[in-house]
Amino acid sequence: MARVRLLCGSIRSGRRAAIDAIFCANRAHSTLITPSRRAATERAERLVLENHIPGFWGAQIVAFQAFVAWVLREDGIHANPVDELERRLVLERAVREARTAGALDTLGAAADTEGFLTHVLRVIEGLKQAAVLPEEFAGTVARRTHRSPLDTVVAAIYTAYQDALIGARLFDRIGLYWTASELCAKRRPAAFEAVDTLIFDGFEDFTPSESRFIEQAAPHLSQLVIGLNYNPAPARRDLYALPRRTALRVRRTFDVVEEAFDEDEPRTFTAFAGSNLFWRDPPPKPAGLRADLELLPCMDLVHEAEVVGRRVKTLLLDVQASPNEVAVIYRDLAPVASTLRVVYGEFGIPLRIAHEPSLTESTVCAFLFDVFEAIESWERERVLDVLTSPWFAPNDDQGRGSTAAFPRLARAARVVAGLDEWRSRCAWLTDTLRHRDRAQEEISPLEGLDRPAEALVALLARLDVLQEFANVLPVSETIPAFADAVAAIINQCRMADAVAAHPVQAARDAESSALGALRGVLARLRAHGDRDAGNRVLTRGEFTATLRQALRNASFALPQPPHGVMCLEAPAARNLRFDYVFLCGANEGELPRPPAVSAVYSDEDVADLAQVGISLENKRVHSEREALLFHHMLSTARKHLCITWRMLTPDGEPLKRSPYVADVNEFFPDEAVRADAPPAHGFVPVPAAAASLRDLRSAACFHDTKLRELFKEELGNAAYGATLEGRLRRSESLGPFDGMITDSGLVRQIQARFDDTHVFSVSQLEAYASCPFGFFTQCLLALEPAERPANELDPRLRGAMLHRILQVFYAQGGPGAGALDRSLEFMHACVDKEFLARQGAAPPAVLELERRHMSARLERHLRIEAESGGTRWRPAYFEVAFGSAHGESREPPNRTEPVPIDTPAGVVLFSGRIDRVDVSNDTARIIDYKTSVYTEKKDVMAGRSLQLQVYALALEQLLPDRPCAEAYFIEVGTPKRLEALARGAKKDPWPERERIARETIARCVQGIREGRFAPVRATESSCQFCDAKGMCRFERSRFEKSED
Repeated sequence: MARVRLLCGSIRSGRRAAIDAIFCANRAHSTLITPSRRAATERAERLVLENHIPGFWGAQIVAFQAFVAWVLREDGIHANPVDELERRLVLERAVREARTAGALDTLGAAADTEGFLTHVLRVIEGLKQAAVLPEEFAGTVARRTHRSPLDTVVAAIYTAYQDALIGARLFDRIGLYWTASELCAKRRPAAFEAVDTLIFDGFEDFTPSESRFIEQAAPHLSQLVIGLNYNPAPARRDLYALPRRTALRVRRTFDVVEEAFDEDEPRTFTAFAGSNLFWRDPPPKPAGLRADLELLPCMDLVHEAEVVGRRVKTLLLDVQASPNEVAVIYRDLAPVASTLRVVYGEFGIPLRIAHEPSLTESTVCAFLFDVFEAIESWERERVLDVLTSPWFAPNDDQGRGSTAAFPRLARAARVVAGLDEWRSRCAWLTDTLRHRDRAQEEISPLEGLDRPAEALVALLARLDVLQEFANVLPVSETIPAFADAVAAIINQCRMADAVAAHPVQAARDAESSALGALRGVLARLRAHGDRDAGNRVLTRGEFTATLRQALRNASFALPQPPHGVMCLEAPAARNLRFDYVFLCGANEGELPRPPAVSAVYSDEDVADLAQVGISLENKRVHSEREALLFHHMLSTARKHLCITWRMLTPDGEPLKRSPYVADVNEFFPDEAVRADAPPAHGFVPVPAAAASLRDLRSAACFHDTKLRELFKEELGNAAYGATLEGRLRRSESLGPFDGMITDSGLVRQIQARFDDTHVFSVSQLEAYASCPFGFFTQCLLALEPAERPANELDPRLRGAMLHRILQVFYAQGGPGAGALDRSLEFMHACVDKEFLARQGAAPPAVLELERRHMSARLERHLRIEAESGGTRWRPAYFEVAFGSAHGESREPPNRTEPVPIDTPAGVVLFSGRIDRVDVSNDTARIIDYKTSVYTEKKDVMAGRSLQLQVYALALEQLLPDRPCAEAYFIEVGTPKRLEALARGAKKDPWPERERIARETIARCVQGIREGRFAPVRATESSCQFCDAKGMCRFERSRFEKSED
């Protein structure tokens, strides 16, 4: 039996040195075991350097798991642990078997969700760590005081999971310890012929599975040394509660020789904080401590990454610190890794980031799923994503040079979705291109495109390849067959050639790694399927979901520099030391992190299970681990530790700092440890801290005008832009960069264009009233938004068709009294006739869908009118046009001359077209159809809505004997309508509304003629859908101040 020594001491004690001495004294026959591989590497490097040892070979300084795997391997048991993907696949198989046996009937569809699998796997892992076998669990839970209905579910899945592992000769991580324990219980392992001393150091606890291995290994050793990060002082009981219980278990298991090491007296701020953190009655801070601690608030994630990056670069350049001696630590790297790579890459800082992204983050895998979606729906944008992707490289030299034309060709062909539609519409376009001289208007998206016919041939060739992919990928098959099909598609795409040809080295290396990892996932899926005796058949959609989950659980390696700043997660930084450390993201909810919520067992269930001998980790143990983790972080820096936290989420919501940081801050009330919150301009560095060209531009523009002269060429237009921005900020009035035309020549041109003879439309003045800058871009500059492909009719065309159908319906008979059925039949006939005349305006499938929607909308419109009962109004005139607006007739009341309206700015001429005019006795009313009515009464009173008021004034000139009594916006197909005149009401607001309308017209016309086009926000939502918002410089505080 081994002589067992228990060495207890904190990180800042002599424990580690004593362990090193024991190891070095018998290193030929000793193995030193650490909690992590990284800690083992660091320990070996330090021992080699400090003791002038040539090196270590074999399993002399290793992580615990690696040592256990080596012990098994030396006995001929090759037990490489399964990765997360394979473990998940085994669990899915176990769930299927349990469902087949009827064990999951009580759960129903919930058992098929990813969340359920995640929670069950977490419970199974906890049971295995607790060294509880499936049969032990099933028997023990029967003795629970308060049984859970999920006990039998967990027992069934756990049993099937463990049977599947054993049957396939697979090992999960904890299974390695179980197998090694069984080996040690049977005989002396071969590995122990060369090792007679096992030394564990840097641990705070061992799981029951790990403890069982240690216990079974001890009889085969001459010496067993266990070093715990544990200060047994009574005042430190709270912090070291977890290792204290571990020490008690070791004492109960072995006859130990125990040594305790006192903590060194603190000489720095971090040492003092670490020595006294979580004390019930902390002592006062002694004098003479070296200030090596900084607490730094940052605005958000990006600001934090940039601030730390600038400080790191200062250390590398000004302090000449080694990049290997600088660490940037986060609790979780997954949400921040991509940001760090961008920021540190821009700053030119070599970064070794201990995080491999999920395969779902790679572009080659994203492309693969684009292929799946494209061959399933043949939707235009999905297909174009594939055909124009750089990872799609079939043998077509012509196609590679024509991909930029593919989107325009698809729009010109009016393709929406479906393989047959792609074929028929492209055939139509091919024929149209042959006779382009007589079809110019139909293919306007191709205007200016060089050799469109050749590009269309290339598109069709790539479409053929994509169709081949659809033939290769089965509709339903087993997982191995699907995996082979996907591998074939990758080869047919010549994806490897495309990756190798990528012009950017970093992208080439990253995607090459991702492609290799993708092939590995497919191989493991194939192997797993071959082992699955059920040979389960999946649909294409089910396999896609399985593959997506598999890629989410797999990762790929990004290229890393051989030396650089180390970026790692907090748990991986335990027992490591660097000269300079930045602990980032120290926010509430991250340090400490709350325990994971279990959907299987509640806190009460965990407590009840503990009563029958099943120990799953509870909240108390979790909290103890979190406190120890932060304590480790305080000990990682030899020279300086900077702790940062964020004040805002990416969405601008406030964040709180970690309570641990608040505790540390309280130790130094009189010291300048905590920096002030950054000002609003804190994202702009001072010139001396600039770490990139972008930083230099920002600093020069914001802080230092002299730099602008020194770096004119580098700053480019940024300095000029900053000068203009400064003028704007200092100016009390609006100027030319706010939309105010100040050039007298331009103002004269505008006045000449919009003089007294100019004929306005109501929509123009409504645009100006809503936002002068919008009017400027639309009406003065005639800018149009870029075409947005949509699987529907153009809204303007849809509106025109709606107006045309209603005009024909009412003009040729309309509804008759008590004749709703005939009216509906006639309306449907009008719809069919209008859509028949619009063939070619959209693909047939889209037109048919739009026709059905239009028929349903107009049927609802007629039913609503019928339900409203009789009316005194009779439709009399349709599409009544005046001025330059195009109407159906030139007969009265239509007229070609514009309508003049008196305003405070003089007479303003208008043109327009009224949808429908109804008459009753000697009065008239206006009906204006809308597909949607967004106008409200407040818009009329504020002058933002002018259409009905102007039309009412115009109609009284067109029909001088019939005053306009009403004017309605009607949302066709709904009861929604708005009356704008309110004539005849008790207080008759029409005179006031008429005055507002005339004054608004005058204000708009004057503003246009004077060149005033500064943006305004008429309503809170008015900017949301504005086409000009990308160019607009609206800032509420500045513009409102100028207006005042």
